[in-house]
This record gives sequence, C-alpha cells and structure tokens, in this order.
Amino acid sequence: MKYKIKFELDYSEMSKQEMRDSKIKEVLSSDIVMMEMEVDPQIKLPLPEVDSIVEIDGIDYQIKSTKFRMESDCYIVVHLVENLELLREKKRKEADERFKAARSMISI
Repeated sequence: MKYKIKFELDYSEMSKQEMRDSKIKEVLSSDIVMMEMEVDPQIKLPLPEVDSIVEIDGIDYQIKSTKFRMESDCYIVVHLVENLELLREKKRKEADERFKAARSMISI
C-alpha cells in the first residue's frame, strides 16, 4: 500500500469572498505550490501537529487541522494549512478593529 503526505490550504474560516480571492491568487501565482509526496511506508516520519509551522516552497504555513483519507491502494495524511503571514495580518487587523471600537466607546 502507498503512503502519501499532502498539504492543502484551509478555507474553513474564510468568507466566500476571501476563499474566492485566495483561489484566484493561487491560480494566478505560479510560485504557490502545495506539496504532496509519497513516502515509503516502512519509514516512520514524525507527523507535524496542529499549530506547528511547516515551510513549503519557502513560505511558512501553520497547520490548522489534519485529516486522513483511505483509498483502495493508498493511505493519505492531509494537513490543512494557512499562510502564516496572512494569519498574522488577519489577527493584527482584528486587534486594530477591537482597539478602534474600544477607543470609540471611551470617547463617547
């Protein structure tokens, strides 16, 4: 039986517009490459855990979740990832929004 490790972008927490923008960016940018590799099943690789950071094609991604898929001839481990830089930017914007809301409440 074959054994594969695969990394895919996680769209679960994105709005439809964010999902569409991300998919368009992936298609238009030839440098974004998600990884899929076949591994010898006799080699025991440590699997990355949720919230750990992996580098794929020179870009850091954070693992959001892991799922397993069984096919007739293959066992696949799929790590759903999010671009770490985009994740940091999203958190910074959310913090800015909370700060602005708090500041506006104080100034009333």
